Amino acid sequence: MELTKPRILLFTDWYLPGYKAGGPITSCANLVDHLSDHFDFYIITSDRDYLSETSYPEIVADQWQEVKGAKVYYASPGAAKMALWVKLIKEVDPEKVLLNGVFSSEYSIKPLLAARKCQVKTILAPRGMLASSALNIKSRKKKLYIKLVNLLGWYKDIEFLATSITEAADIRRSVKGAKAISVIANLPSKPKIVGVRKKEKGQLKIVSVARIAPEKNTLFALQVLSNVSGETHVQADFYGEVYAQDYFGECQNLVSKLPKNIEVKFKGSVPKDALHRVYSEADLFFMPTRGENYGHAIIEALLHGLPVLISDQTPWKNLERDGLGAEYSLESKSAFVGFIERVASFNQAEYDSKFDGVKESAENRIELNEMINSYIRLLT
Repeated sequence: MELTKPRILLFTDWYLPGYKAGGPITSCANLVDHLSDHFDFYIITSDRDYLSETSYPEIVADQWQEVKGAKVYYASPGAAKMALWVKLIKEVDPEKVLLNGVFSSEYSIKPLLAARKCQVKTILAPRGMLASSALNIKSRKKKLYIKLVNLLGWYKDIEFLATSITEAADIRRSVKGAKAISVIANLPSKPKIVGVRKKEKGQLKIVSVARIAPEKNTLFALQVLSNVSGETHVQADFYGEVYAQDYFGECQNLVSKLPKNIEVKFKGSVPKDALHRVYSEADLFFMPTRGENYGHAIIEALLHGLPVLISDQTPWKNLERDGLGAEYSLESKSAFVGFIERVASFNQAEYDSKFDGVKESAENRIELNEMINSYIRLLT
């Protein structure tokens, strides 16, 4: 007789085949990819990608369907109501409900209340939304909601999933009396190396995978590139959805003033399946972010053997010591410039010697098997 697996019901604003929201989609897809042998995943999400006005052409809205190891319910905009969530929770009868985010009315707040009504154990993964940098964006509404939650005790009996010690501290700071907090890093995508990376002396192919937004510090990245020596030729491709048009305008204005040795292109969002080639064909990943609770794109670049240049505002530390790239303070723009010029100066042999062990070192850092076991314990 076939044994049934525990059922996990996950609410998230966006899921596959979407990709424009970046990390939130990747977090959920990787969870299913690694743990579908242990759990039956049911996912409730919107029927369209981030910032899209039309639904995915390949799905049927408002009914369950199989999608890469999970059963997914794509809700049309008018369907995302409390009564439906209660009905679906009772229908699935999950062991636990997992909420991917904090402030979404349709896919965080209403599901929280629906799960409470159905008396189902609930796990909340803030996904960096309780960090100070995130709370400062539209801060009045967010802080008012957190105050209300604390007052009404909505988070009293739920578990929290933090992806770092820093995020656990963010949770404790925001949520009065937060009790159960599990700290488990996000599961990475399974890497796929495409081709052989070719490095030419005096040239550097840079890639950045992040939405074009102030928190990702795209403008700072361009300012760094504008200071790179004229003897160095840089080709930098920025992949990511434009989040703020005014900010993007500032970025475009700076690009128009870059010297001839710096070539920058904004290539928009790219599907997850296409990122393998993007990472494999570059020499360096560059994202001087203002803050990450994890940074999917960072670890995925590393697992593809691509060194990274990032800020010191992420969990990824001591990169230069371990031959993985470098992280610097945002107060030291010259350090970023110097690292880019140094890597650009490498020929193929020097580049290979410096970064040959990136993939293996990254794998050792994340301790994948222990992470999987930790998620199994959390969800069981």
